[in-house]
Amino acid sequence: MSRTNSTSTTVKATLLLASTLTVMSGATISPALPAIQAHFTGTENAALLVRLVLTMPALFIALTAPLAGGIADRAGCKPLLVGSTVLYAIAGGSGFVLDSLLAIIVGRAALGVAVGGITVGATALITDYYVGEQRDSVLGLQGSFSQFGGVLFLPLGGVLADVG
Repeated sequence: MSRTNSTSTTVKATLLLASTLTVMSGATISPALPAIQAHFTGTENAALLVRLVLTMPALFIALTAPLAGGIADRAGCKPLLVGSTVLYAIAGGSGFVLDSLLAIIVGRAALGVAVGGITVGATALITDYYVGEQRDSVLGLQGSFSQFGGVLFLPLGGVLADVG
């Protein structure tokens, strides 16, 4: 892809909003962990497994993000970002319909794979679309949006956990 000083607001907004998803994967579920543990009280090793619900995405981000870079090189960054976003939606919502703690953990692992792809895809597209100071600016905004996602989604996760 050729590098240009693209100023498309839609492109920039899409890439920056995609970056908020990376923090949301952990932030939204944290407040619900006590309720999840209470729901699965009868499950053997429930306390350990519930902690895995929180940490599983991080493990799979670390394991699969390097592979996502290879996929981006072969298939392209846009398909990686789109595919990862679709997987994110499916895996992120899987806990709503699953009633097995192990199945939820598998869904959270898939969510980690999706986050790894989103992180690599969004960052690679930023470096493809922007050059020089504009690239530096958008990468700085990406970091800010990522952290803003945590500030926004952690309280939202608390509200949703309170609702049930």
